[in-house]
Amino acid sequence: YEDQRIFVWLEMAPRYLAYARHLAGEEGGWESYWKAGDAAVVQCFGFDNGFYYGVFLPALFRAFDPEMRLASAFIMNEFYRLDGLKFSTSRRHAIWGRELIADVPADVVRYYLAATCPEAEGTNFTLEDFAATVERELLGSWQTWLGELASRVAELGGKVPSTGDWTPEHRRFFSRLETYSAEAAQAYEAATFSPQRAVRAMNELVREARRFAKAEESWRRVPARSEERRTAVALELLAAKLLAVTAAPILPDFAGRLWRDLGYETPLDGHRWEDERPSWVPSGQDTGALAAEPYFPSVREALETRQRTAA
Repeated sequence: YEDQRIFVWLEMAPRYLAYARHLAGEEGGWESYWKAGDAAVVQCFGFDNGFYYGVFLPALFRAFDPEMRLASAFIMNEFYRLDGLKFSTSRRHAIWGRELIADVPADVVRYYLAATCPEAEGTNFTLEDFAATVERELLGSWQTWLGELASRVAELGGKVPSTGDWTPEHRRFFSRLETYSAEAAQAYEAATFSPQRAVRAMNELVREARRFAKAEESWRRVPARSEERRTAVALELLAAKLLAVTAAPILPDFAGRLWRDLGYETPLDGHRWEDERPSWVPSGQDTGALAAEPYFPSVREALETRQRTAA
């Protein structure tokens, strides 16, 4: 091999075609990914490799086959650091994924990585902030709200109520749900892809639902306003459904369980979330399993147990 040279970026181009051929399962199958009229190529890369993915590889692809589709969207990330320093496996300065998800659910890891994704600037991972964020948002906000909602549904017999009379506040809340749904959908589009914005939209949806529930609490003590009470609970269940749908790409296990707990028998993974507009959870549907068990564990407790065991 004296006359041969290895150039990693040159040889990286056919690797993408080899992956596509493997996925297709047949010779020449890469064309169904790279040349089909309904295919869309989305290129993800770190900002320090921008030249190769933005200029060099597209030139190689077109030199190989002028009919190949080029990327229609570029998703770039800055550096993600650990405790303020670069990740380094040689220095053992890293978070080992297999070890981390052995102690905490993969859903909560994906949630935090999405929330701190270095989309426009470098960001930093720390175990302390990871634990604090999960405790504050997923346990303190999401899980608390879903538990309180389960109690309100139980007061109505554990079934999804039909809507009754509407108040102006009900209509404002419904409008806000439409907004959060649209914001999450946009965050998942290739051209505007932003895991950070998707997480923010979900967090805001839950905060708005909790504020709405607190404001509607007074109807519980006014029997003559039972119609408005039913509408309020139905709207909260709609918010929970939207949370399941929009959380599915990042927290699939949580989303699937919440979907089932809302009484759905068909799996969530067959549901086209990007086409979802706020549509009611069917009245009469059994939600008895809602928040019957915690959706999220205490990450702080799990990490402390891990440290004690390691010591």
